[in-house]
Amino acid sequence: SNNPGSLELENVRSLHVAGGNALSHEFSELLKKHSKPVSAIEIINSISANDSVSGDEVSRASSDDFTSITHFPEDVLNNLILISEWLCNNDKGEYMNVYASIRGNLMKKSLEQLRDHQRNCSGGSQGRHVSPNQTRKFASPAA
Repeated sequence: SNNPGSLELENVRSLHVAGGNALSHEFSELLKKHSKPVSAIEIINSISANDSVSGDEVSRASSDDFTSITHFPEDVLNNLILISEWLCNNDKGEYMNVYASIRGNLMKKSLEQLRDHQRNCSGGSQGRHVSPNQTRKFASPAA
């Protein structure tokens, strides 16, 4: 029979909540472990490789237009997608706050590194602007 107060049903609910909490924790840990700022060289090379996308088209450009930057190994990305789908489908939307916080901090670090790189390049050329084509000759640092 379907008894809403049965011990068995309460155990299932408890396991469901515990499983959801474990998935939320795993999502957060995967993000923290595998997230790293994008190097200035990778950003510049990605922009240079996509020079065909004009300023007006940037907002309409798909993520496929900027695939030169890999944020996560494929297996980690697949796990993040699967976990986030489960969390979303089971009303555990707080994972998005974790994602936004971690990825937002990394974006800030990436932009700070790009700014510092541009300052260093500008300082080495008597304050003149260095175009992305000039900096492209530098190799990305080994990961």
